[in-house]
Amino acid sequence: MRCTRREALTFAAAAACAPAAPAALAASTDAGRRFDPDDRAAVRRAYRRMRFSTAPEPFYWWMRGVRYALIDNRPEPLFEMHVGTLMRCRDLDGGRFAVTSIEVVFNTDLEGGRLVERWRNPYTGEDLELRPTPVGPVTIEYSPDGARTPPALPGSHIESSATVRRPVVVGDDVWIASEDRATVTPDAGGRPFRVADLATYRSRLSEVLDPAVRLVECDVTYNDVTDWPRWMRMGDRPGTRFARAAGRKTAAFAGMPERWRELLAERFPAIAKAPEGALDLPPFRFER
Repeated sequence: MRCTRREALTFAAAAACAPAAPAALAASTDAGRRFDPDDRAAVRRAYRRMRFSTAPEPFYWWMRGVRYALIDNRPEPLFEMHVGTLMRCRDLDGGRFAVTSIEVVFNTDLEGGRLVERWRNPYTGEDLELRPTPVGPVTIEYSPDGARTPPALPGSHIESSATVRRPVVVGDDVWIASEDRATVTPDAGGRPFRVADLATYRSRLSEVLDPAVRLVECDVTYNDVTDWPRWMRMGDRPGTRFARAAGRKTAAFAGMPERWRELLAERFPAIAKAPEGALDLPPFRFER
């Protein structure tokens, strides 16, 4: 029997509205009783497990979304973003831990997913080179109270801060929002580049609280707000850029989106061939 798309959606909606199994309800209720969203130490532990990992093995994050320019409160879509990040966590003494990461972002056109390497700025009319470059690897150390050391990037000085908001718990779902702000100043001088990352992570609370689960499944919704990057040559024009995206954490390279893996193999074949080895490479130079 073949069902139509509408029938499939109707079935899915009915399944979503069906009562949960008693065992699942009991598990979610028990998890909610064991988690206090006002306990900052518990929140920091949950945040680490959702965003990062408690296992030493590398893991991945992917996101896909759209990059916009904003002038006079009018958003203009520029291109699609395909974001891939490889991370590795290492426990340190005194409850501290370190996270090493490398990120590669590919920008594609809004229609067909074609890699954009030359891009016409709609505000200036200039044809510009849009070259993907890995960011990192960088290592950030986190202390038990949530403080962290700023990452080091060749050619730049970084000042940063981070805020983790009070979690929202509904049944066996938990959401934690974070706000990361950074100012990147070139060592050679010039205008600083400011960025604010706003992310909301969602996981199953029962999994977050289960110590046997070392890599918790997690989804993310993401926005950022940035200054004009130097490569856009926007000069003193007022305005800003922002992005909206969504993604997921995965344990393996094979779990990354196929299009991102294809682009990585085309542009950075050495990383694609041995991705986990990229965490031990010398840092790529940061170009804003």
